[in-house]
Amino acid sequence: MLDVALKQEDVKPEALADKVVVVIDVIRFATNAVRALSLGAVRIEAYGSVDEVRARAGQLAAEKVVTGGEQGGRRIDGFDLGNSPREYTADVCEGAVILMVTTNGTRALTNAADADEVLVAALNNAPATARYLASTHRDIIIVAAGTEGHISADDVFCAGAIINHIRDDAVSVETNNTDEALIAESLYLQNKNHIDELFRASRGALFLRPAGLEADIEDCIQVGGIDLIARYDPA
Repeated sequence: MLDVALKQEDVKPEALADKVVVVIDVIRFATNAVRALSLGAVRIEAYGSVDEVRARAGQLAAEKVVTGGEQGGRRIDGFDLGNSPREYTADVCEGAVILMVTTNGTRALTNAADADEVLVAALNNAPATARYLASTHRDIIIVAAGTEGHISADDVFCAGAIINHIRDDAVSVETNNTDEALIAESLYLQNKNHIDELFRASRGALFLRPAGLEADIEDCIQVGGIDLIARYDPA
């Protein structure tokens, strides 16, 4: 079965056992996490609070540690990076343990820790993620993180892109999909030729406007380009 949670609050923890869970937060956590790993980061650690990140950074003093993220869309005082993709460069990421906390994405990721396997996906690694999922024989739940408890079209679009790519990559697909999965794929098919317009109208983009960060959208709408499966290890 392939299911989609249109926002993270729709996920029931007891439903995660024995599932592959894919967490999506295109604007911007997942885009940054995938980008950082592709540029040589050792790993990404996700946290639910700023205090947790600061405490963990103190424990890793002997390693190259980079702190990044946002709260309420704004950079966190004392952190090395914000949550803009252009900040996650090769010089910064290579060899680093990156500790992140964000308003939506890291919370969705930590809440998925009870799944059999947890992946992080954005548009930049959507085709690669779909190829992997097409080869698995386990049930899949794609979690669109959403924005502050609301559905966000950018995340649902990405879920639909992954579903559509799974169909392209699988020799035979068990199409026991839920209505939520059908909604996500329909949104993708209707908007795949004008992603920029959809994303700029989405709740995720509206979240960026007060901080003047709408330019980040351009970095979030690139489909493919990173051939990487981003696995999350809660340990």
